[in-house]
Amino acid sequence: MDDLITRLQEIPPAAYRFTFFAALAFALFMAVIPGSADPTGFVNDKFKHAVTFLVLFILFDLAYPTADMPWWKPVGLLAFGVFI
Repeated sequence: MDDLITRLQEIPPAAYRFTFFAALAFALFMAVIPGSADPTGFVNDKFKHAVTFLVLFILFDLAYPTADMPWWKPVGLLAFGVFI
């Protein structure tokens, strides 16, 4: 597992920033489409939320690496969740 984390941290943060904002846009798109158009409608809603925000948080943390956990990372994702 440590090898995987080390390899992920070798990728430049700019690549993760692009991926993070693309995933954020995709999450926003999936949140605003009608329920009848949702191709993942058969998946439990709570599971989708958990996986979505887990992936967004991991990408956010890799896109803006810091030595500790600043308050603005979880608050930023919480604000996005409240926004949608």
